[in-house]
Amino acid sequence: MEQDEVAVLEAEGGLILAGREGPSGRRALAERARARFDVPVGHFHTRPVGPHPHGSCQLTIPSATFGEFARWLAVSRDGLTVFAHASTGDDLADHAHNVVWFGPSETLDLSIFG
Repeated sequence: MEQDEVAVLEAEGGLILAGREGPSGRRALAERARARFDVPVGHFHTRPVGPHPHGSCQLTIPSATFGEFARWLAVSRDGLTVFAHASTGDDLADHAHNVVWFGPSETLDLSIFG
């Protein structure tokens, strides 16, 4: 996988895998996550969605398995940068302040939150 691919992880139920090098690395990681954690894999977007600067894919991660999933992802991400954020209902705060990065951070388009 390319070093500059990015994965975005929501603490309350979603994992968004995003990267500028195309979906191949995201698809491989999503498939491994689906197989290990039995999580559904969403549509693979080829363009940026929301505040995220690259194409993406969302996986739904139950809160009960988030800790185990995050530990697995930290050592299984194959060079992807992982962005974890809370889902409190305040999208701006969740993307700007309630965050954890695994690997180098990326600039998000926070202007979409008004």
